[in-house]
Amino acid sequence: MSGSACPSMGFGCQELVLFGPARRAGVRLWLLNFSALPESMRHYASVLTADEKERWRRFRCPRAAFGYAACRWHLRCLLLSLFGKQAVAWRIGVRSCGKPFVQAPPGRFTPFFNLSHSGSYGCIAVAAGQPVGVDIEPHEPHAWLGAVQRRWHATERRHARRGTAAFYDIWTRKEAVLKARGCGFGDATVPEPLVLAAPIEAQGAPDLGRPLRVGDVRLVSVPAGADVSLALAWWPGGRTAEQQHQLEV
Repeated sequence: MSGSACPSMGFGCQELVLFGPARRAGVRLWLLNFSALPESMRHYASVLTADEKERWRRFRCPRAAFGYAACRWHLRCLLLSLFGKQAVAWRIGVRSCGKPFVQAPPGRFTPFFNLSHSGSYGCIAVAAGQPVGVDIEPHEPHAWLGAVQRRWHATERRHARRGTAAFYDIWTRKEAVLKARGCGFGDATVPEPLVLAAPIEAQGAPDLGRPLRVGDVRLVSVPAGADVSLALAWWPGGRTAEQQHQLEV
């Protein structure tokens, strides 16, 4: 990880203020607005590893390719800024499920992070002590929204009928929890559907001051703008399980 490749991030990357349990858990979160970033896609792609470049080239949508490269450029900047010289020796690996993680020499400290990008937005979550998951989605209508909802619990479908924003609130919460646990919707170890609406009704909406408990994961929705949904999850006590996964890569 090159320290010279990442000067000041400047416009387009803003740290969101977290408070309450998320802040006490040591989680930090940054929001990226790709339309405000000053550099070209070629610039952001310059820090990608060979494996990352291979995946980057597979994106058919230029906007998605830009988001992928920009998120990873800013991730490297943040790790260097937060953790200093030790981050120079770190590499970004990818688990078999697709979740990226920090690779470091054996026995060395490694933080946890997670990325998400969609449309004109991206976000990066970093935590020193526990796995994190994050998901961001702009409120864009798509023909496949109805098909996705058919796999959801009836309570979730009722919530999603309130509008596009309600749909993406549910979607991002599901994704954030699964990503914190290091799995995805297609993981055979995860019951389908992952029901979040029922506990949300019982415990209240997951805002920053009152995270939702989904098993052993904590979940919050984070305000990021009127046209976007953003969810953040962290897994207290998940460090051992996550490190074991990394050893198996």
